[in-house]
Amino acid sequence: MSLQYHPDVCDPSMKEESTMMFIQRNAAYKTSDTTMTRWEEQILELKRSWGSRMRTRNSQEQGCVGN
Repeated sequence: MSLQYHPDVCDPSMKEESTMMFIQRNAAYKTSDTTMTRWEEQILELKRSWGSRMRTRNSQEQGCVGN
């Protein structure tokens, strides 16, 4: 989709409009990418904290001292 509005490959008469569309699409992609990265980081952190809690819980149930 980016190439469709890329200012270097568009019709010269549509260059200004294509440039604006390209900038908007690029900004939307960056926002989407940032949101996804944030979401993935949150999932990883939840997995880490859950694993840590489960290891602690299992150690306590087995009567172990320390990890």
